[in-house]
Order: sequence, then structure tokens, then C-alpha cells
Amino acid sequence: MSFKIKAAGSAALAALFVSSAALAQTAAPSAVLYGGGATLPATAYNGGNIYDVTPTARLSAPNGALNAGFTFVPVESTSLFGAYKASPPARGTTSRPDTSYCATGSGQGRRTFIGQTGTGTAGGSSGNNFADGICRDYGPTAPAGFSAPAGQRAPHFAATDQPLSAGELSTFTTNYGTSRTAAVQFPTIAGAIAVTFKNNDIPPARVVVFTESQVCQIFSGAISNWSQLGFPSKAIKVVYRSDGSGTSFAMSNHLSAVCPTAVPNAVAGFSTQGTFVSAFPGGTAPAGSIASSGNPGVTNSIAANDGAIGYAELSDGLSKNSVGANAVAFATLKKQPDRAAVKGVSPAAKFKEYSPLTLKSPYKLPATGALFEGVVVGPNDGNGRPTLVAATTPVPACLKIVDPNAYATPALNAKGDYAAYPIVAITYLLAYNTGNGADAANIADLVAAPFYGAVKNGTSSIGAGTGFGFLAGIPNQRNFIKGCITP
Repeated sequence: MSFKIKAAGSAALAALFVSSAALAQTAAPSAVLYGGGATLPATAYNGGNIYDVTPTARLSAPNGALNAGFTFVPVESTSLFGAYKASPPARGTTSRPDTSYCATGSGQGRRTFIGQTGTGTAGGSSGNNFADGICRDYGPTAPAGFSAPAGQRAPHFAATDQPLSAGELSTFTTNYGTSRTAAVQFPTIAGAIAVTFKNNDIPPARVVVFTESQVCQIFSGAISNWSQLGFPSKAIKVVYRSDGSGTSFAMSNHLSAVCPTAVPNAVAGFSTQGTFVSAFPGGTAPAGSIASSGNPGVTNSIAANDGAIGYAELSDGLSKNSVGANAVAFATLKKQPDRAAVKGVSPAAKFKEYSPLTLKSPYKLPATGALFEGVVVGPNDGNGRPTLVAATTPVPACLKIVDPNAYATPALNAKGDYAAYPIVAITYLLAYNTGNGADAANIADLVAAPFYGAVKNGTSSIGAGTGFGFLAGIPNQRNFIKGCITP
């Protein structure tokens, strides 16, 4: 199978752009752009204070009346959406709209984007996954939408760390193929996924290092006690995401790639899945595991359970990485044990250790074979690895994807060791090709935010100790996106 990035010629771009007369709209642009989805990039998109409310809310919005009883926080000026808000207005407008983001998880974000019906909790339009469903906290009840105004079925945008699949694209075409024409998907930033733990027997200052083999065995259940890792005896409670999650997709994308050949103990059976319980070997979580909703929910569960080990985006963990009852810690990872400790391998330099804090901005994707257009995720192959298949959307050039195989593991250095922290997610913004009305210019600029200087000037430190990074090696997409998102 071979896919190539196509260079859009002037004729193709001309067909995508609309005339200035066609941009004229009778309705004024919306005061708020409503979106939601992936929890991993929520702090990069909105700022760290999206989780600093009581009770913990999924929603950062200027209109708290839609979710009575919750406290809402504004988007921080140094976040991606905050810098977008402060950027010069789009042509024909006087100011940027506010951005409302509901951190539902990638699965709910994609379901809302494609208008999938008959799944999820009642709320919003006809009790289905529509944007006007309520955005809830991280309790046991899942959100039903993005808390958009009543009657707004389709969001202005959505976010996901798991790219659209062939089946989801088919559902989108069925529901929105007439009114919205085609799905638009662009990668925005990378985020580190931390192996997070709580062990009251380990001093906070101690660096805990896991090998890839140990990580594979922990999440498969082969290692079930801290004594197997060289620490005092204590049962391990594996904590994983219960909801559809791009973080789970990226974590299982890594495990299914490295575990079958991990040294010294390989683990077979992991598969790349957005619902992590399906990613475990045999589709069964280890005994004593804890399922929690959202990255903050996972981090909260780890903090509340001595002996727990799980995975979550680094930024939320940092907000809870303090001394006291809520403290969590992050494991440092290395590719495998020192070569001298592996039978049959001559002594050599130690393999380098990486902390999730070492993910830098920009995050370097492989020079070739990473970015494609007009393809979506297909079924896993026989080894549990994701495949790519041709998309059927009417404007495939507006559907970009970073091949999950390109970031399942980082490149190796000259010593055969990883050259960067190995567990990474790529997050995307989703929008619609048509049906955007007077909001088209604002939505296009929001999706293009990582690609132009006005936003980067406000978020240039996005990767400094936060686990986020802009993507290196992806050409500036700003003008192309403007042609993909039309009235």
C-alpha cells in the first residue's frame, strides 16, 4: 500500500476557494464557537485552569447557564485558543469569537462530530450524540454533547487524538453528506502520555525507571506486584480509560508495536484500540484494574489508590503532582535493560532513559512516510496494528492524517536506543467542508491556529515541561485550510 502527500495545484485550490460574494452572509458570525472532544490537548487548547474548578468540570465556556451548578473558567490567554481569540479578526469581522470546549474524550468528540445516533447518554437533541447535549463533570455519567445552544446538532469543530476511521466517515456521509459535504481533519500538536503511578513507599524525589518490557508486563497483568519491579510488596492496580479515548488509542498503538519484541520478556496480544479494555491481550483487563473516564478521571483514580499504575496525558498529571494525598508520579522509560544484563549481548553503553517531561516543541515526526491525505484508519492487521485505507469523502485533500505507525515508537539513534520519549499522541481538529455559514472564516482560522505566527507567538513555550509540542515537518497549512472550510 502506498499513499503520498499530494501538492495541491492552483486549479485544485481554486476549486476549493469561494468568491468574496459567496462569503457574504445575512447572519452575523457566532459569538461563541462550540466544540469538544479529546481530553489530552485540553490544557494546551484552553489552558491549565480548565481543570481547576469544583466540582471538576469538562467544560471551559463563557456561558455557564447551560450547565447549572458548575463553575466555568475562561480560556487562558497563553493557550492555543486564547492566542486565537487575541489574534487579529478575520476579514469581514470586528472581533474573534469565544471558544467553548467540552473535554468529553476523543470517542465522544468524534461521535458528536459525525452525528452518530443511538449511542450514549440521553441529552440534547433526541437523546443522541449532538452538540447541544449537556457537557458533564467526570462522574459516572458520561457527557451527551458539548453544551451548545438548543437545536445546534452539529458542532463548529471537534478534537480527537484518534483519527477518523472508515466506518466513522461512512456514518458522517450518511448524516451530514448533504449539509456538510465532507469531513475536514488536520493534525495540530503532539502530546506525551505518561506512565503515571502512586506508591506511598517511594519517596517523591526518587526517579522510577521502567523498561519497555516491564511496561508491557504491567499492562498485561504479567507483573501484578511492585515486588516484581524491585520495590516492597504491594499489589498493582492498573488504571485505564473506560471511555472512547485517543489517549488509549495512542497508548495501545505504542504497546501493540513494542510489546511483541520487548526485551527480555515479550508480551503478545495487545491491539490498537480507542477503547482500552479491548486493547488488553484477550480483551480482558488484569484483575483488580480500575476503569475511569477522561484523563483527569484516570489521574484522580491513580492518586486515590496506593499501588496504582496507569496512563494519562502529562499536563493533567502535573496539576496533581504535588506532595500530599493527591500526589502522583511519572515513570521514566527506557527501551530495554542495559545490554550487559541481556544474555547474549555484549556490554555496551546504557540505554538512555526518558521522562515524559522531555517531549519538546517542535515534536519531530519522521522525515518521510508520516503525513497522508485522503486516507483514514482501517481495520487492524493480524498483529493488532492499524492500517490506512482510502477515504470516500468528496474532498479527500482536506482529510489529513499522521500514520499511527509513524509515531508508535520514535526513531532510533546510532546506538540503537530511542531518540525521544516513546509514548506520544497526535491530536487533530475536525471541522466541516460546507454548511459553516458566516462562521467559516473563524472556524478555518481556529483549525489553522498551530500553523501561523500570531498564535505561535503566544504559545511558543507549549512544549516546555508540559508534554506538548507543535509538529515539525508539516508544511504551513493555513491557506489550504481556508479553502477546506467554506460557508
